[in-house]
Amino acid sequence: MSKISVIIPMWIINGGLLDLTKATLESLEGTDWNGEEKEMIFVDNGSPIGQELLSAYPDIYIRGQINKGYPWATNQGIKVATGDFICISNNDIRISQNWLKVALEIFEKYSEVGSVHYRMIPYDDLFSYDDDVWIEGKERWCSSSFFVMRQEVVKKVGLYDERFGVFGYDDYDFWYRVRKAGFKTAYTNMACYNHKDSATANLLDQ
Repeated sequence: MSKISVIIPMWIINGGLLDLTKATLESLEGTDWNGEEKEMIFVDNGSPIGQELLSAYPDIYIRGQINKGYPWATNQGIKVATGDFICISNNDIRISQNWLKVALEIFEKYSEVGSVHYRMIPYDDLFSYDDDVWIEGKERWCSSSFFVMRQEVVKKVGLYDERFGVFGYDDYDFWYRVRKAGFKTAYTNMACYNHKDSATANLLDQ
């Protein structure tokens, strides 16, 4: 049995973001865990609302006083994660129930794969699947809104670079370093997720 640490960075400043976060949590609750152990980690970037939900739900709740940004929040979660695998999830997504099963099958089959990424579709589209897995050649398809990686990746590559600021390009840098370290980033359409198109980032004054 494996342990899966699910890290969700968030900055909830209005009711719309709170509703999206609730939908994300409901989606993850519907995951086919198949006996795998889970560890839920919320990293709150100083949200002015939603603390009652955020502090009561996870196994680990980390709260900053101000919004220090996505890279900072993600790093705080990674630092305390104890899972064999780490899942990073935005709080504006809904994921198909089979995401974990698909990821574990890919990790077992391909030892060189460091992370698994899924087909991203518009928020209100119905889930649709196929049976393809690309181990290389689809790197630009590998979004960071929802993915799973081996714990060994961060041990070898390190954390997100917080010098990129509150939001922007930190994920490009991270995946460049992952591939440079010799890991493959796998993309699959065997599972998928809805994404609300940067619902939090679009509210930032950049």
